[in-house]
Amino acid sequence: TETCMRSELENEMLALELVNDRVRLKSNLDQADERIEKLTRELQATRSIVKESEQHTFRLNEESENIRDAFRRTCDELQQTQKIVTEYKQICSQLNDQLDKQKERYNNKIETIQVDIIDFFLEIFAKNTTNDQYLFTFKKTIA
Repeated sequence: TETCMRSELENEMLALELVNDRVRLKSNLDQADERIEKLTRELQATRSIVKESEQHTFRLNEESENIRDAFRRTCDELQQTQKIVTEYKQICSQLNDQLDKQKERYNNKIETIQVDIIDFFLEIFAKNTTNDQYLFTFKKTIA
C-alpha cells in the first residue's frame, strides 16, 4: 500500500507536471499564434508598401523617360531653329551685299544720266546764246 500511495503520489505529480507543461505549451502556442498574426500583418503591410513603391518607381521612370524625350525634342527643335537662323542671317547678308551692289550700280547710272542730261542741256543752251541767263541759272541749279 505504501508503494501504491507512492505510485499515486508520483502519478499525481506527473499529472500535475503534465498539466503545467500543457498549460505552458498552450500559452507558448497562443503567443506564437499572436506573433504569427502580427508578423503576417507586418508582412502584408510591407508587401503593400513595396508594391506602392514599385508603382511609384514605375511612374517616375515613365515620367523621367517622357521628360528625356521632351528634352531631346526641344534640343532638336533648338538646333533646327539655330540652323534656320544661321541660314536666314546668311541669306540676309547675301541680300544686303546684292542690295549694296545694286545701289552702287544705280547711283553710278543716275550720275551718268545726270551728266548726260547736263551735257544735253549745255549743248542746247550753247547753241542758243540768247539764253545766257537760263544757262547761268541752270549751271547754278545743278551745281
